[in-house]
Amino acid sequence: MSEFKRVAESDHELDFADEFDDSDEDLSGDVQQFAKQRFRLLIIVSVGVSLSAILVTLLYVLSKVSFLAPGEKVGGGTKNTVVNDIPKLGLVLSPTPSASEILRDNLPHLIYGTAWKKNSTKALVETAVINGFRIIDTANQPKHYNEEGTGDGWTSAAEILGLKRNDFFLQTKFSPLRDQDSKNVPYNKSESLPDMIYQSAHGSLLNLQTDYLDALMLHSPYKKFDDTLTAWRAMESLVDDGIVLQIGISNCYKFETFSKLYEMARIKPQILQNHLKTINFDPQFLQFTRDHPGMQYQAFCTLTSNKHHLQKKEIRELASRKGLSTQLYMYGFLLSLGITPLDGSKTHQVEDLEFLRKLRGGEIKIFENEEEINEMAELLEMKLP
Repeated sequence: MSEFKRVAESDHELDFADEFDDSDEDLSGDVQQFAKQRFRLLIIVSVGVSLSAILVTLLYVLSKVSFLAPGEKVGGGTKNTVVNDIPKLGLVLSPTPSASEILRDNLPHLIYGTAWKKNSTKALVETAVINGFRIIDTANQPKHYNEEGTGDGWTSAAEILGLKRNDFFLQTKFSPLRDQDSKNVPYNKSESLPDMIYQSAHGSLLNLQTDYLDALMLHSPYKKFDDTLTAWRAMESLVDDGIVLQIGISNCYKFETFSKLYEMARIKPQILQNHLKTINFDPQFLQFTRDHPGMQYQAFCTLTSNKHHLQKKEIRELASRKGLSTQLYMYGFLLSLGITPLDGSKTHQVEDLEFLRKLRGGEIKIFENEEEINEMAELLEMKLP
């Protein structure tokens, strides 16, 4: 049974459907993949035992692996990762860009989503980082997220790969009391709203094992705009304190609410994260993010909520002409619009990241002109700005 159990019954419940895996496959495939990743690293270490083994390995991987002096990094940056476990070789495993490089250079990317992964969260996040994900989404909402598992996962993978905190972008959310499990609320529910947000954010710091959050989002607006604004003021104070670098909002489907919040905010929202069902897509939000440089439109459930459309023969044929699955063709379509999808994959992480690598390198070009983009939008029954 798919993890996407139901369509939310109201706007503020849409977070329940957050960025699930878009297949019905179980965890075993990715656990095996994770074991293979560790096994490969162990093989690399064992190669250093004898000179003859090193020479043989060099002949095999010469075209794929570069060598540096012990501890050296290319240009002093983190675009290539040096594995600390094998300092004698200084092997550079992959040219995976850091989160800051991805965002600075506006590279097409996917965000790893962690909702509904429960006790598998650590293993899946660890695997996702080893495979190449550097931007991770979670929430301090135990009802649907294991934020502590996300922290354990990224830190474990970072240690394996020799990565640092600034190689990652960690975004989380404050979830209003109405969306929490009443028996497991991560803050004192009798406190004022600003204090709830303060406690939730500090809990996220502990769970994610970090001293700052790259982004904190309000998981959904309150019914009363005054309450939404009160929450926003509390989040702004966290930015002032240096605990949070960016703030944003999720599950906001009334354009008037979003535009009014932007107008009244002292620190403007830099992230809008919404559920994306193409037939209900409101192009006003996308146009707004396009008109305000530095603001990102993120979307979750982009595959699960559009399965019916993605099964159309015409879309399958368009994807096939590019040598892509309909899943990757959909990701490419959204990226071309300026929408960054959340990817909660358990089973196709490597495929997704290889697609991004080719897209960044210019090896594939999905759309040749505006007409092709409009054709896909029509097939999806999606209104564009």
